[in-house]
Amino acid sequence: MQEVLPDLPGKGTTEIRIGLTPLARGELEISASVEEARLHGPPQGDKPAEGARPRANTRTMMDAILGAKERRIWHSREPCVVVVRDEGSDDEDDDDE
Repeated sequence: MQEVLPDLPGKGTTEIRIGLTPLARGELEISASVEEARLHGPPQGDKPAEGARPRANTRTMMDAILGAKERRIWHSREPCVVVVRDEGSDDEDDDDE
């Protein structure tokens, strides 16, 4: 499942809702990964202040040495655990049958 999230500031959070239909009983783990959809470069069109020296092209030199910048990806640290039981089942030992 893929969904575009709004831009998040550093240490920011967002909340999304997803639908889930389990087809078997048991304990399920759900993990998440977030990947940048597009690269964000430095702001274009920034002009140095009057009398300031022009900026060095350090980023371009670093990309040439280290390789092109790639999209970043983050993985959840802890999975979300979902326990699925039959409807109306109070017994936690359903798996022993």
